[in-house]
Amino acid sequence: MALPLETILDLMDLLAAQEERRRQIEEAKAEMRTQKADVLAQKAEADTAAVDLNDYLKSLMRDRSCRASTACKAHIREVQQSLKDAKSGGLQALSASHFIQRKIDTLAGDLSIVLDGDEAYLRYRA
Repeated sequence: MALPLETILDLMDLLAAQEERRRQIEEAKAEMRTQKADVLAQKAEADTAAVDLNDYLKSLMRDRSCRASTACKAHIREVQQSLKDAKSGGLQALSASHFIQRKIDTLAGDLSIVLDGDEAYLRYRA
């Protein structure tokens, strides 16, 4: 089966386009991996803050003189809210890391050249 010169030239263009697209995909995946690492670092910070706040809150709750003070009770509520916010931040970071991983997985598809008679085109399958 001899292909027309135009189809061969199209195939050469498609090969170049395929290689460029693969390069772009690898760059995008590398960028997303960096984003995921940043998000996971944020999650670790939020988790550490939550543990520290929880320990501090426990120490406040054990202090009877603090529990009797109106100002200290208000401070306890502030610490409880900060703890809630830190836990929420950790969950949001975890959710973001899962979203980024799904995007990385989506880019991991198969990019191939398809010949259909005298036609040639790129096909991407996730």
